[in-house]
Amino acid sequence: MTATALPRSHSCGRAWRAWRWLAWAVLAVTTTACAAGSTATVSLSVDLAQPSLPLLHSWAATGWCPPDSSANAVDTHAFAMQEASWQNHAFIAAVPNRGIRVVRIHNLLNMITVSSSAGDIEARGGDGSVQHPLPASAYNFSLLDDVLDMVVHDHGLMLGFELMGNPRVSATSRQGAYTSWAEPAQVTGWRTMVAALAGRYIKRYGIAIVSQ
Repeated sequence: MTATALPRSHSCGRAWRAWRWLAWAVLAVTTTACAAGSTATVSLSVDLAQPSLPLLHSWAATGWCPPDSSANAVDTHAFAMQEASWQNHAFIAAVPNRGIRVVRIHNLLNMITVSSSAGDIEARGGDGSVQHPLPASAYNFSLLDDVLDMVVHDHGLMLGFELMGNPRVSATSRQGAYTSWAEPAQVTGWRTMVAALAGRYIKRYGIAIVSQ
């Protein structure tokens, strides 16, 4: 799992620059023709039979987003685990020559929930907000586990993991546990959550998978 863009090889970079210069050349010729008047004729010849630089596979990722970024954890999980979603990932994994290897999913953190039974969580009124900083033991990752297992284990795909979304105060609540980065206790709790997240999936999938 990674939150960074896939690296581009030097040879692929050269091929990209060649196509870019060709595009600029076409644009320059077209602009000149327009400036000369609508009756001007310009001929451009490209010999595609003569290879110049290799056009390598430079992008191997795709992604998707749950339809409602404010949905509760249960509904987000249900959308991600429906039969159509499973089949979609099967199609992605079936692209010839592993043409697509990475899937990036938005709002994954929305499927993490805060356990209401944790002793150091204090409800404030009826809004379901929590007392910060939250310890690692306060989180329930089971819904997120299901989705990641489907992508990584069922289909053999890599995951572009974004730290995007907000853990829900309960499985059926739309309320996010984090509300303000101006509150130091929330920043501390977020760091604890990210460390717990990384440790959990290194243990679950191995450092070789997570480090990619």
